Amino acid sequence: MTRASTPRLRGASRQEPTTPRGKRGDQMTGIMFVGVDVSRDDHAIQLLHADGARVARMRIGNTPQGATSLIERLVDAAERCGCAEMRVGMEATNLYWWHLFHQLYAAPELERFQLKVALINPARIKAFKQSFGDLPKTDRLDALVIAEYMRFNQRIPFAFKPDPRFAPIQKLTRARFHLARALAQEKNRALSLLYLGFSAYGPDKPFSDVFGATSTRLLSELTLSEMASLTLPELAERVFSTTHAYFKSGHQERILNELAQLIRGSYRLDALMEQSVHLALRTHLQHIRFLETQINMLDREIAERFRPIPSTLQTIAGLGPVLEAGIRSELGPIERFENDGKLAKFAGLVWRNYQSGKFDAQDRPLTRSGNRYLRYYLVEAANFVRVRDARFGAYYQQKYDEASDHRHKRAIVLTARKLTRTVYVLLKRGRVYDPERVTADRAC
Repeated sequence: MTRASTPRLRGASRQEPTTPRGKRGDQMTGIMFVGVDVSRDDHAIQLLHADGARVARMRIGNTPQGATSLIERLVDAAERCGCAEMRVGMEATNLYWWHLFHQLYAAPELERFQLKVALINPARIKAFKQSFGDLPKTDRLDALVIAEYMRFNQRIPFAFKPDPRFAPIQKLTRARFHLARALAQEKNRALSLLYLGFSAYGPDKPFSDVFGATSTRLLSELTLSEMASLTLPELAERVFSTTHAYFKSGHQERILNELAQLIRGSYRLDALMEQSVHLALRTHLQHIRFLETQINMLDREIAERFRPIPSTLQTIAGLGPVLEAGIRSELGPIERFENDGKLAKFAGLVWRNYQSGKFDAQDRPLTRSGNRYLRYYLVEAANFVRVRDARFGAYYQQKYDEASDHRHKRAIVLTARKLTRTVYVLLKRGRVYDPERVTADRAC
């Protein structure tokens, strides 16, 4: 029984490389492209010469021994085909690429081949594969498609060599990002349940923060019917004694009166539904408190680990160590960005044009194809900086007034784009924040 061969791709030659094979010690030229189809257990790998000739194909285990074997075989293949450079491409699938990516960059044997590794969005590989027609789905063929994608795409962005200072911090800042998103979702669910159980109760009445300690304790302990059954002195006892709340003189009476009005102005549920809604709400409120505790714990750890790293971004008022850590851990070397526009595109803070003939759309959606973690921390930083820095505050207000809908979202994203220019200048020049100087150097 003969073994099934991998289908031939249009434009991919099966002949041996026409470039003379260099012996060890000979001068080598050309580029070898390596496509890696990653998975949890093993990796399928295809090696191509710059002219499309197949150099080798292999499968290795996703283990330290497999990575060591791959490095040895890559060196041997590059020397046999006379390649002076090596370009490796792998799909960014889950974290199956993580260990091999770091092993390749850490291998001293590959440094002389000017190694560059690209982490490619699987959607791009899928779209590229469709250009070859109806092809089957196999690991070996996918690796060949990745290698061909590397060979044809000369403008592909390569991943930067991992910085041992920022890689561990990045895991913490990304964990914080996911917790923050989970917290926002939990608050939205809690607000929906709160409307069912206490419809008049809102984010700004009777307490400034519906998820503050006093409000959370009150909503967790009492249903609307239980509050309505209490006299005003009894309600005051439950609010200000049981919750151990402290308020300025005169505020307690105002809060009690507002709370009484909200109780009277809310819809009533039947007893069984009210108990169910209250239990669900209490569960979400407890989860919110837990998530806030976890985020605070991560904030302390991130700030402590970031402390020894030289910092310039924190000279911007409102930008603290956690936000800078989130930005710096995603950026990598600032030298890889030609200008602040390239940095903004990497973060996904650019707007997609839509033009045809004489029509040019004014409502342009924000592209979300960039680094979502970097975009999140830049937007969060902009939200704090606009409050503390007059220039950013004025810019935010200007954009807020110009918008007709989604005013805060539009203004804060535009402010984040402005902040991106400042971040680029400070890191590129190694300077502290000076508004006048940054404005003059923004095109550096």
